[in-house]
Amino acid sequence: MKVEFDGKTYLYDPTKIKVSQAYVIQNYTRDEQYPTGRGFMEWQQGFQEMKPNCMQALLWKLKNDNGEPCTIEQVGDFDMGELMAAIGKAAQEEDAVERPTEAAEEAASLTV
Repeated sequence: MKVEFDGKTYLYDPTKIKVSQAYVIQNYTRDEQYPTGRGFMEWQQGFQEMKPNCMQALLWKLKNDNGEPCTIEQVGDFDMGELMAAIGKAAQEEDAVERPTEAAEEAASLTV
């Protein structure tokens, strides 16, 4: 999906993460609830709940996956609500594109 945030377009696939990224995120998201850090699924849940460390890791991943190498600490301050709104909008737009394709495929399978 294409995420429009802070004047930039980031390509994002919520199902893909490199092992090296997962380790960085796991280490960065350690807290009392997750003393060893959050795994991939827990991290996704964390940014859906707008946990600051998970949100910062999300923006770090977006930047690094799209040619803006930085550390998580270099991500800096940003509006978490705006990032979540951008992710939500991108997901809705992608869903709208996929729905007609799925409907056409289903119709084609019925005519065979």
